[in-house]
Amino acid sequence: MSQFLWVEDFQSNGEKIVPTFTNAVFGEILDKEPEDTKEKLRKTLKNYNVLLECTFLDALEFIRDPNNLFQVDYIILDIDLTLKEDIDENNLLPKILELYKNEKDPKAALKAIAGYQLYIELVMGLDFPKEHILFCSNHINHLNSLKDAFEKAKIQLPPTSNDKLALSKSDPSDIEALQGWVREHRNNPYSVLRRGIIEGCQYIKDNLSGEILFSLFCDKKKRQNVTVQNMRDYLETLQNFLPIRKPSDIKVKQLYKLLVRTISHEWEDDFNPNNLKSSDITDKNILKRQKMFGSIIKCTRNWTAHTKIFDDLCERDVAFLFIVAMRAMFKLSDKTERYESLLLNLFTDKLSKQEILPKNHSDILLQSHLQLLKTSAKVLKKKNKLLQPANQNQLDFSSILKNTQYFDKNNEEQFDYLTGLFQMFWHDLSPIEVKSFTPTLQDQQKILLEYEYDFVLYDFDDTDSFLFELARNIYKRSFTEIS
Repeated sequence: MSQFLWVEDFQSNGEKIVPTFTNAVFGEILDKEPEDTKEKLRKTLKNYNVLLECTFLDALEFIRDPNNLFQVDYIILDIDLTLKEDIDENNLLPKILELYKNEKDPKAALKAIAGYQLYIELVMGLDFPKEHILFCSNHINHLNSLKDAFEKAKIQLPPTSNDKLALSKSDPSDIEALQGWVREHRNNPYSVLRRGIIEGCQYIKDNLSGEILFSLFCDKKKRQNVTVQNMRDYLETLQNFLPIRKPSDIKVKQLYKLLVRTISHEWEDDFNPNNLKSSDITDKNILKRQKMFGSIIKCTRNWTAHTKIFDDLCERDVAFLFIVAMRAMFKLSDKTERYESLLLNLFTDKLSKQEILPKNHSDILLQSHLQLLKTSAKVLKKKNKLLQPANQNQLDFSSILKNTQYFDKNNEEQFDYLTGLFQMFWHDLSPIEVKSFTPTLQDQQKILLEYEYDFVLYDFDDTDSFLFELARNIYKRSFTEIS
């Protein structure tokens, strides 16, 4: 989910104002009654991707720290804020109070519209998108002062919700609009993708040490070239790739394609899933899993440069490829990491934990396999190529997919190769098992290939594992046209 900064000092004469205000703003996303103190609330809200600051000075110090502001996607500002001038260790307030020197009481004047001062700092000084900021205050009597401040500075009023400059935390209609704003932006696909990638890169960087799993995909003589610093630079590039402002629809498609190219760029010729041996990973299931992840991202790398496969990516597709790349390249827990949970929320049409796997899973694998075989036959016929009947290995899904795309770079058959990458997850985990294979020469022009096969189904028995979680999230995306 997107991450919020909430600047709120909870000034009120009423009782239990902390949970009351919290419910007004974030009640829709909380699964329990919020705490009644600011200190406890701050810890709880962090679990819901909400960062809380309760004074003007604390908020000012927060946003002026680039590392802090990088963690924020959207901001909700109270207007009237306690200054906290008694703990101004960095001496920030005098310079700001100088702006209010013509007022009768500069501190009172700043306090009354402190949220405005933060807004100006964010938008004018730090280039934070004004569309990502919302004023929320019960001090409606200060709205005229706020409007005057914008007019004096000749700055256009910020975009508002409900046609108001600020929403109230006590007006029922405003609360509805406020929670709608939070809901919309919390689930914004672009922001969720960006936040998930940032958190993923930061988490992996913080835990990088020793041998990098990615090195096992290249020849042993070259493994020393994969260093921790190389991987840090790679992750640094990815985490800064998406700007906080979403580009136009056309530009964002181009940006996603370039991002996928950057994610897979490291998988050059020296890196290949076939280099991963049982001597490197002795557990057969883990070896199969890592080869599957490597195969998907290796295909992605090979397809980005010369095809249009990635011209129309959406957020969940990019999220899938990022998750796969990180799992292929780095040692991560068998459990779902926090950033993966964020990104998997982009898959809104998912199986429940009780549905894995559908009873007709084998039939679905069969249908996807047959669809690819039919496409492959058309492509090879046009290119005057034949499936080598002596080589049964060419019957596995991934081999056919790679071979078909190689001869169909312009996608004349209109095959969905992107969905094919999702289906590789399933077919590489549940590989084809050929029981009989009979090539028959019909005439000088045709060879009839008859074979009987089944699938060795992967057992997703650990419902707490990452692999299970990924599987139930991507299942319907993988088989969109197969019932």
